Parts: sequence; structure tokens; C-alpha cells
Amino acid sequence: MRNPVYRVLVASLAATSSLGAPLLAAPRHAAPAQSPSPLVAHAAPTVTPLPPQVPSVAAPVQPNGLFAVVTLADIGFVNGFRFANLGGRREVFVPVPQNADVRPRALMLVIDDMSAFEARRNLQVLVNDRAVTAIALDGKGGHRSVRVPLSNAAAKDGFIKLSFVYSGAVTPDRCIDVRYVGDSLTIRPETGIEIGIGAEQPLDVATTAALMPTDMAVVLPARSLTPSDFATALAIGRSLISSGRRVTYYRGQEALPQLARRDEAGRWMRGIVMVGGFDDTTGLIDAAFARVAGEPQVFGRIGAIRVEGVPALLVSSQNAVQVGEVLGGPAIAATRGVANASVGEAVPAALPTDRITFDQLGIAPVQAEMYGRAELPVTIDMRRLPAGTRFARLMLDVMVAADADGEKAVLSVYVNERLLGSTVATAGETTHLDLAL
Repeated sequence: MRNPVYRVLVASLAATSSLGAPLLAAPRHAAPAQSPSPLVAHAAPTVTPLPPQVPSVAAPVQPNGLFAVVTLADIGFVNGFRFANLGGRREVFVPVPQNADVRPRALMLVIDDMSAFEARRNLQVLVNDRAVTAIALDGKGGHRSVRVPLSNAAAKDGFIKLSFVYSGAVTPDRCIDVRYVGDSLTIRPETGIEIGIGAEQPLDVATTAALMPTDMAVVLPARSLTPSDFATALAIGRSLISSGRRVTYYRGQEALPQLARRDEAGRWMRGIVMVGGFDDTTGLIDAAFARVAGEPQVFGRIGAIRVEGVPALLVSSQNAVQVGEVLGGPAIAATRGVANASVGEAVPAALPTDRITFDQLGIAPVQAEMYGRAELPVTIDMRRLPAGTRFARLMLDVMVAADADGEKAVLSVYVNERLLGSTVATAGETTHLDLAL
């Protein structure tokens, strides 16, 4: 039996709020959860010979032009977001790996613009609170693309802040019902930031994993495969599929040059994860793979490499489950700045059995700017509770900023779409909620 995953929903009418709280746990008897098996796709690649390269002074330019794109869909906005009624503002924080060889170079903006009647409408885009472009909208554009260079943009604390400000007017001399225009502006999920990738040295493991494209190739060696090879490949596939990527398995490294090809613009098209030991990579990777201390029977290894100038990962493990958990979980952040990481058994930290905070469960506080109404969803994975316990009470601390008009905010708490309780928030102070399940 799989343990349930609860969703906690807090609604507010305030301007700004944040959420952080402990949970109460009570004994229970439940079977341990089992991870679902991934959908394994098998494909026999068609390997076509690469065209002969003509010697040229400009030949090294292609590796330096390699780039990846972090889109809105990659960070959870699978449908993008929409503006209407001649006004709106939306802020998005795009994660950018902290690496000297990684730099933002352009914003790729893709929009759908429609309007039933004529109006003077525009979209302004700010990067890190600095205006970078203003676009006039005519209401006749579907899938319109705009590229905005970001030569001076830099990530702050690992993120780039994007602000979209939509505004418009029909006439300058009198007010109208804004619904009259029938306007709609959608920032499509393909919108994203181009990340330039340098060619000086291999990236670290965390950066390589974060920037890998949606299409992934898991490449196994042509030699006789061991049970550990199969288990590692399946664990990697399950981890990648859970992150929204499409996985194809390949047998034999003959397809590597074809898999590592980028498009004409230099975009990184397919991520590569090689399964096997150091000896399996001889003559296949661009730089030597550093050996680490420790017996391979005890430690698995995850290394950042390059294949035909394109970043890739090399994974070898006798404990496939641990490697999969590292690639698909928050522990991948521990490999930032590390090009070759060892993966071994770790003793989990003991959690209290009576009260567990959101921090101990790895749940970050949520915060939002609100106009009228907003939702602050939080997902609690019950599998992270100590064995033999269950979700018994929910205690929330919510901070609500004062409203400019003096309006009071009402907080409503839902668990799995069921209302647990409501209260009037105290502006400028912490509002406590203690709710039984």
C-alpha cells in the first residue's frame, strides 16, 4: 500500500504572507511505500556518419557557442501564465546554476497575444528589477517570439528575477469597463533564459544535472552487462522520468557522436548519462576522469564529463537506489563545485516522533504577493514521517502584511480539498492555527 501525499492549501485576501509550521505525528501501522517502476523505452539508434570537417581557424567556435535553455515549463509553469483586462504583473524566479562557466545570455520570450477590440497595450519585461524591453501588442500575434540579450544580467543567490508588467488603455480621457476589450496575453511555457556554457573545463555534477535538456539518452556499454549495470540504468531512468524528462536507452557507445550533436544555433539538444566504470570510457570522453578513493563495491560514483564538447554524466554504482536518489533529490545540491562525487551509505538523521517542522521535512516557507485572493499550496510527503507515525495535527504560523485600505484578511486551510478551518488574520503579526485532522 502506498502512503498518501497530502496537500495543504492556505488562501488569503492579504497583500503578502508567508507560511511555516510544525506537524504533529501519532503512531500508526502501515506498510512501507514502494516506488513505482519507470516506463522503460528501448530504441535502436540509427547512427549516421558525421560529415568530414573542413579545417578552419573558426572551428573551435562551436563548443564556445554551446547553450542550454531553462524554460518556464522546467520550473513548474507547464501552461505558462495569462494576463487579461488590460493589466497585471507577474514575477518569476528562474534558477541558474552557480558556476563560473555558466552565464545567462538572452531571454527567449514566446507569447500569444489576442484582443477582440483595438486598444493600446504593451508588455514590459524587467530582469532583476531592471527594464530590458517594452513590447507593443497588436492583438494579432500567436506564438510570437522575441529574443532579448542579457549581456549584463547576473544571478543573485542562484536565481534571476523576471518581472512581466502588462498594461493597456482604450482611450486616454475616460474610464471604461476593462472587460470590454476582450484581451488576452499568455506568456507561453517555452519562454526561458538561454544559458551560455563555456568550454574551458567540465562542469560540476549539480550544474550538469540541472541544465540537461528534456530528451535524455542513457548509454550502456557494449560489453556483457552486469546486474549492477541494469539496476543503475533503471534507477537513473526512473529518476529522470520523475523530473519530467524523456528517456531512451542505448546499448553501445557508437552512437555517442550522434547523440552529442547540437542544433545549428549551438543549442544543447540531448542529455547523456553513461553507465559503466572508468575503463568503459577510454577514448570516448574529452578529458580524463579523475579516480577517487574507495572501493567501487562500497561507493558509487557520479562524474561530470564531456562528450564531443557537450556536458554529460558518468555513473557507476553497486547501489543503484542511492545513485537514483541523489540524481532525483535535493542531495544533488551537495555536488555543486564537485566534478566527481562518491555515493555511499549514510545514516539518516533521527527525527522526533511527536512533532516535526516543515524545515525537518524539507519544505521551504511559501510567500506570495496577493491582489484580492491567492493560494499558497504546500505538498507534504507522508513517506518522510518517521516509521510508525501518521499525520495527526497541523499547526501553522502565518504572517500577513497590513493592507493599504485597512481590509482584514481571512485565512482558510484545506487538506486534500477539505476545509479544516478559517480565521481572521492579524495584520503585521503572526497568526497561529492549530487544526486537528
